[in-house]
Amino acid sequence: MEFTISSSVVWFLFALVSLGALVLVIIGLLRVNETLNILKGILHRNESNIDESLKSMPKILNNVEEITKEINGEMKSIKEAFRNIDETTEYTASAMQIVSEDILEPIKDVLDIISVVKDVVGRPKKKGIFKSK
Repeated sequence: MEFTISSSVVWFLFALVSLGALVLVIIGLLRVNETLNILKGILHRNESNIDESLKSMPKILNNVEEITKEINGEMKSIKEAFRNIDETTEYTASAMQIVSEDILEPIKDVLDIISVVKDVVGRPKKKGIFKSK
């Protein structure tokens, strides 16, 4: 079984495929046009808002820049305050260690001595069963 296609049939099939592709391109372009018209309407309705936003943009950026500078300054102050707190904490810890070593330990030693002396001297004699001569 032999089958041959003439050149006119090939041209006809090529024309159908081309026509289908052309229809798809036209449908795509119509949808793009419809989308662009919708966007144009949105822009037209909001033109005054967009203009106002664009006009206020430099002021907003200036405010952001000022706030950023202010925050940077405050962060430096906070950093310095934390450094001071750290130094004060170290100084306080050192002072407490000195108080402990130089004052509390000698007082504890004195109290220990007083306790020993009290135990030795101030003990009342117990009356026992056996009397000592």
